[in-house]
Amino acid sequence: MGVKIDGHQVINPSGFTGRELEIKLCISMTGEKNNESVGVEGGSIRAHILSHSEDIDHGYYIEIKEDMSHIFSITDEKIAHLNSFNWGRQNLDKAVRDKLDLDNDVAYSIYAQYADGKVSEKMDRFLGRIFWASFGEFVNALLMNVRNEGALKLKEVPPVYVSADFILPEQIFRRRYPLGKKYISLKKSPTKLDIEGFLEDGIHGIYEDLNELAKRRIKWATPSR
Repeated sequence: MGVKIDGHQVINPSGFTGRELEIKLCISMTGEKNNESVGVEGGSIRAHILSHSEDIDHGYYIEIKEDMSHIFSITDEKIAHLNSFNWGRQNLDKAVRDKLDLDNDVAYSIYAQYADGKVSEKMDRFLGRIFWASFGEFVNALLMNVRNEGALKLKEVPPVYVSADFILPEQIFRRRYPLGKKYISLKKSPTKLDIEGFLEDGIHGIYEDLNELAKRRIKWATPSR
């Protein structure tokens, strides 16, 4: 996923000379549990794109799906899949459905109106209690994984970027969540992390500046005839 020669980022090391070659790879691996594999390859690539677009040296990226959440650790050395746990849109559907005795589609429709701030003040309080009770399960799992990864040893807990396949209330990005004597803040991930563009046009887009720099360095490093 990246090459450096003597600490300088290059696109293609061919033609360069130097003392130290550093190669960064992005390898996605997942175990199997109950004969069900967890696909995290796309999340690893999106975490990599996010780390470059937001200039993240240390942080976390989490994707929330229908019934699962996947956490990735971002450092300047690697992108790693930390864990996956059972929490997603289906948990919210069930929480609303249990309180209002509705089917899944109607339950989610009502939740979406709440998340978008389009309900009455009374309904906002009612649905808010349901949402935060369920979302608390997500927060607890997130905090446990971040704690286990060693975040408490750092001076400040790195930011956590959140991407979901469904709408989430803006309030979750305004709160701070306690982790020991420290706090975690959630940040909204950029709307589009384009994997297809990354794969098909890697030397342009986010790598355009690096590519031009690499071309100049290759020219300098190539002996003239």
